[in-house]
Amino acid sequence: MTPRLHRLPAVVDARGFCDPTAPAWLAQGPIPSVFEFARTCGVTGRLIAGDGAATNARVAAILYLGGGLFDGPGAERARFGVLLRVRGRLPPAAYRFEVPLASFPALADVPIHRLVPGRARALRANHYFLVR
Repeated sequence: MTPRLHRLPAVVDARGFCDPTAPAWLAQGPIPSVFEFARTCGVTGRLIAGDGAATNARVAAILYLGGGLFDGPGAERARFGVLLRVRGRLPPAAYRFEVPLASFPALADVPIHRLVPGRARALRANHYFLVR
């Protein structure tokens, strides 16, 4: 599957509008690197709620949060974020995130956060998650 090109840059500086202390996702197994997450930009994946309801979510960009971008997995603070374009609003919960790329694993228990409406309009995306 070839990702569709989009107008957002692949990396967005999120300092000042994204809460770096919000709950972040940390896998129990191997964690994809920031480069592997960047390969998903433009790809539409699925967020699956605990009850099995699925919602399409396009990966819009990687969120730069400051100097920890290349820290090892499991750092105390979030290393980077993933900006998502989702139709409508998602209730706050942890979701399973699946991207249709063979080399990208499904992510379990990903806490999804809403962007502030003004930022959502400017970035043409409305949700995000952080990666530790």
